[in-house]
Amino acid sequence: MESAIMNVSCSCAASATPRTGHEASVPFSLRNVLVAVDPLADQHPCIDKAVRLAVRYGSAIELFICDTDQSLHEGGGSALAAYEHRQQARLRRLEMLEGLAGPLRAAGLNVSTAAAWNSSLATGITEHALRTSVDLVVKDAHRHLPAPMWATSHTDPNLIREVPSALLLVHPNNWSSTPKLAVAVDPCHPVERSPQLDGRLMEVARSLSTRLAGSLEVVHVVGTPPHLPDVAVTDEARAAAEAKALVEVRALLGTADVECPIHLEHGPVAKTLLSFTARHHPNILVIGAPARPRRDELLAGGAAAQLLDHVDCDLLVIKQPGFVSSLLITD
Repeated sequence: MESAIMNVSCSCAASATPRTGHEASVPFSLRNVLVAVDPLADQHPCIDKAVRLAVRYGSAIELFICDTDQSLHEGGGSALAAYEHRQQARLRRLEMLEGLAGPLRAAGLNVSTAAAWNSSLATGITEHALRTSVDLVVKDAHRHLPAPMWATSHTDPNLIREVPSALLLVHPNNWSSTPKLAVAVDPCHPVERSPQLDGRLMEVARSLSTRLAGSLEVVHVVGTPPHLPDVAVTDEARAAAEAKALVEVRALLGTADVECPIHLEHGPVAKTLLSFTARHHPNILVIGAPARPRRDELLAGGAAAQLLDHVDCDLLVIKQPGFVSSLLITD
């Protein structure tokens, strides 16, 4: 198994010649931001970071709690009792959210509140995001159990798989005054993921780095050249793959009108990106989640889901253009 032992950094001029397939993306906007609040937490970095984005983009914020307490569903046995129990709990949650929203409104932000119940936190958040057509969901990240249980039992990997909007999973670490962003792209595998996804990643990362007055770097994990299982990859083949990858990444940046450092890394994608973040310390890693069949649950979130338990920076997950949540598919 290869390790992330090679790194190439260079600057890419905006005049790089784009290749066919790297179309410019629709401008990124943040009109509405949904913040999934943990009612049991003492601190809410998700709110703090959503506020910072809202100030820069002029966004409206909705603070949302989804209760998953099973007792709210059972309610003493009768349907009426269960309904009344949930309503009382909802009012308590709304009161808590109003307490959090008050200072934000006083600072001039447009903030609303909502609460609901669902047996699944991921489903509850996703359904509310679909109803309200938000541009971004922000949630505090949580550690999860090892696979195979994580894909079916835990919230964040399921949100990566289901939420159609951008999804920002945040840690308690504060962003610097000039946040450092890194965006992971893969323009060399158009069969496995749409070139539109990389274009979208670049547009989102460019917009955020500009609005937040931060810096931007691009990372690409170079694929292993084709070879027989018991035959080592030659240095020449590896160099050729790297040269081809650099051409593709430069073309992508040229189409996006971005000039920034490029890092070429080698190794398994998730492990290599983890190593990259440990060495370069971005505040935010922007990463794509290509659409996969629902049956491939362990792979559905791609490298983003595999990084959840290990990465210390915040993850901004962007879905492939045209993605449709499975919650909207009835057949």
